[in-house]
Amino acid sequence: MHVQSWNIYGGGFHFGEQGLGQEETSVVFHSDSLFAALIAALAESEGRAAVETFIQPFLAGSPPFLITSTFPIAGEVRFFPRPELRGGQAENAPAAISSKKLKKVCFLSQGAFSDLISGAALSDIYQRGCLLQDGLALINQSERSRLPKGIVENDAQIWQREQRPRVTLGRAAQISAIYFTGRVSFAKDCGLWFGVRWLADNPRVQSLLARLLEQLSISGLGAERNSGFGNCQIEPGQELELPAPSSASWTTLSRYLPREDETGCLGAPGAAYTLKRVGGWLSSPVRNGQRRRTLNLLAEGSIFGPLERESPGQILDVRPRYATDLDPLGHPVYRSGLAFPVGLGLPGEKEGRL
Repeated sequence: MHVQSWNIYGGGFHFGEQGLGQEETSVVFHSDSLFAALIAALAESEGRAAVETFIQPFLAGSPPFLITSTFPIAGEVRFFPRPELRGGQAENAPAAISSKKLKKVCFLSQGAFSDLISGAALSDIYQRGCLLQDGLALINQSERSRLPKGIVENDAQIWQREQRPRVTLGRAAQISAIYFTGRVSFAKDCGLWFGVRWLADNPRVQSLLARLLEQLSISGLGAERNSGFGNCQIEPGQELELPAPSSASWTTLSRYLPREDETGCLGAPGAAYTLKRVGGWLSSPVRNGQRRRTLNLLAEGSIFGPLERESPGQILDVRPRYATDLDPLGHPVYRSGLAFPVGLGLPGEKEGRL
């Protein structure tokens, strides 16, 4: 299947994770957050009526496009989420490779990812490959020349996470207090990328998506934008081809919220997935300081059984509802649980491998 890609380059980002504090940040800007950012940009630029027109086909189960989460890119090398280990693959690895080392790998280069979904064992790719980012990223040896020179020559980090000190002042006592905000930054010629798969040939929506991404380049991505985080440039990247999901197993490059009639794919033989509890604060021109309703989403890299649907998943309205006020905002808050399915090769299926 044909996938359009976009690259994101910029300064530091804060991609919040579930929790009370701001100290931690993800490397990944997840698909549900990216979709929400697009909706917010559309509401700001064109108003609520434009949002309702745009969202209608998504709610009806016929989305014009699907988007992945964002993943690291270094030079010409894109990284993908490592599909879930299953079938004892980690435990059955050669003695020279501990299961902990395999499980530590979070990202695979495009070449390693292609080998894996075509049926190769992760342990074989690991033995032939090259580790980056202290073992979090794995690439094929043939891809080293496509990395930025500084990463290859200096064994530098593609991304770095740090905690930035911040100070707040109490309103009543006027006493200052220090706290920390997590920040992820990327090396020169490194950043993030995400993919778009068009399911309908709609030039109007394609043009609209490009405009919204340009708008996000100006307004920024992630949280703490009023403190200088999130500044970026979003630009078209090289297009790529990925195997389309068939009747066999598949993995997702986005977070996924199954519909009621899709839950059977979770219990299929070989299915393996991670559940993420996703909450957080929302931004609304009507009423600030509100928490959106919590969702349980299946993480990128999860593996599922056969499912005869081109666009699995659903869009939900997560606006808060209180016992004394069932609609405090007066407008929906959309969150995407649409999967970005990629087919897994049958050879690995037969051998109990990926």
